[in-house]
Amino acid sequence: MNYRILDDRITAEVFIMGAIGVEELTAKDFTNTLHEAEAAGAKQFILRINSPGGEVFEAIGIFNALAERDVTVSVEGLAASSASFIAMAGKRVKMFDNSMMMIHNPWTFAAGDANYFEKIQENLDMIKGIIMKAYGRTGLSEKELTKMMDEETWLTAQEAMDKKFIDEIVQTNQQPQSKAVAVKQYYNSIFKETRKANKMLKIQSALNLPGASEEALVASIEAIKKAKNEVDEQMKAINADIEKQKQQLAAKEEELKAMKAKLEALEKEKKDAAEKQESEQAVAILNKAVEDGKILPAEIDVTSEEGKKKRQAFLDRIRMNPKVVDLMPVIGTKMTAGKSPSSGNSPVNVPREAQELVAEKSKLGIRMSFTDAVSEIMKKHGLK
Repeated sequence: MNYRILDDRITAEVFIMGAIGVEELTAKDFTNTLHEAEAAGAKQFILRINSPGGEVFEAIGIFNALAERDVTVSVEGLAASSASFIAMAGKRVKMFDNSMMMIHNPWTFAAGDANYFEKIQENLDMIKGIIMKAYGRTGLSEKELTKMMDEETWLTAQEAMDKKFIDEIVQTNQQPQSKAVAVKQYYNSIFKETRKANKMLKIQSALNLPGASEEALVASIEAIKKAKNEVDEQMKAINADIEKQKQQLAAKEEELKAMKAKLEALEKEKKDAAEKQESEQAVAILNKAVEDGKILPAEIDVTSEEGKKKRQAFLDRIRMNPKVVDLMPVIGTKMTAGKSPSSGNSPVNVPREAQELVAEKSKLGIRMSFTDAVSEIMKKHGLK
């Protein structure tokens, strides 16, 4: 904050030009400026004000710093809200004829429950009492001051003079500013600060940091951003690992599918081989039963549908129980080595001759079943 030492070397000009509590217009900075000016030799001060007001406790701190010094106040545009009671700290208060002053009740932004708002009301009432004490230099009654503050009263330089808020009017030979223009300028300034304050309240509420300074909120937001970035990186790594595991799982599933297909193929091959072996065994047992005379060749002759059905029925029974043939009685001529009636006492081996006949027919391109060959051999030798 700037100050200026005047030619008399004992008077310093200090300034409140803007919203109180914003940037360098704080009680701390203002008090430091007074100390710097005093270190430079200042014994008395001229305070030049053009301010829409601002934070009440910052203003109270500035008021107190001025109240213990020799100060002349000059209102040079607007002394509204908390800036108006800072002006009351002057031993003498001057106001340019085209300037305005405004007094009103203190107000604030808040968020909370009913109990909290009751406490806020109590605090505002106490602050109002402090402000009214500053306005006490006017000699106005508490009732009149309360009415003016409740109604938010705007005062021209002459009105401020009449009510003893100031001691002198500085003439400028200019048309005094209208109240309407002054009010518009004030609220444009206040709305700017209000929007900022509302935004701060929303951020404080969202971060659960009531009353936190702008610097603290920025630091908290930066910490949240940093934490979010770290979480994002962790999630990216987790997602990459999940994707990798998915790919590995898919590869395992394909491997299992291939192993399952191979196992199924092996089981089918084994089953087919077992069925083939079983079929071959059943056919061998059936042929043996025919040789032993337990089944007549004509009974299972495949040249007829009935013979086919019976042959298949015998094979099915044999597959279920290969021992079933052992229980069958001999019902025809045993087709093993015997004596052929047509060749005297020469032994006849029907199965072997039947096999040889099948082989001979095969060489000629004629297909003959073993059963047919047996029948023909038996006919040849007159066997039944």
